[in-house]
Amino acid sequence: MAKKWHAMWIGSAGLFIGIALLLPLSMDVDRDGIALGATKLVYSEDLLFYSVDFYFDTTSIPHMIEVQTISNVANRDKPASISVVFPFKGELSENSQWNFEQTEDYTIITKEFSCSEQKVCSFSDSEQSFKLALPSKVDRKQSYSHSIEFSFDDGTPPPQVWAVLEPQRYETGFSDISSKATLLVDKSAERFSLFPQGEKPLARENQQIKWNIESGRIYSVDYEMPQERQIENNYGLILGLTGIAIGVFSLVLYSFEQAKKEDGRNK
Repeated sequence: MAKKWHAMWIGSAGLFIGIALLLPLSMDVDRDGIALGATKLVYSEDLLFYSVDFYFDTTSIPHMIEVQTISNVANRDKPASISVVFPFKGELSENSQWNFEQTEDYTIITKEFSCSEQKVCSFSDSEQSFKLALPSKVDRKQSYSHSIEFSFDDGTPPPQVWAVLEPQRYETGFSDISSKATLLVDKSAERFSLFPQGEKPLARENQQIKWNIESGRIYSVDYEMPQERQIENNYGLILGLTGIAIGVFSLVLYSFEQAKKEDGRNK
């Protein structure tokens, strides 16, 4: 009998520990996210380059960065290019004839306008976009709190990137064109803390925050996910109730066995 109850108590303890370990798996694990360092822009000096828009999408799997540019190459008869330099790794997911290169620390996406006197470009070539798929989730997560930081820089890319670009008469940076950044997050996210403050237009499938890009400024967003907060708040309660239930069940079985023993002695 002692061995039987010993095994039962070990089984109950094992069940409780199993629940304690498995329950947090219903939540996404904590992570550091991707360090989104300062993105740079390089383009031909004489290119009529109007705008660049960045969309940081944390609602897709994998997380994505979409970049949309608008430049005018109508009747252009000499080559030009636009390069976006990300100081982190990613893979070109969808493109409009953009080139993809990587160095040890950088991802370089380039649009080449192959214009010449023999093949003059048209305005249909002017609007271009691509999507960069990130290797892991971009947001840093601790419990139910999430945070994202990113930035942009007008400075010249580092030598290893400059060697890949092989530039001739290029402009760098975002100051001379319309430059915007938009962050897309889950529609259920709440308790936002933004720096600097951004515009929050209405969106149906997600929440969007928009900024005008300023070189050297770090854009940071903190927010919470209510589903994750609810799970964590209930975690202790669920463990407590589970422990009580296992204990009561074990005591009921023990009492039942003791009653059977007493009946056997009285016969």
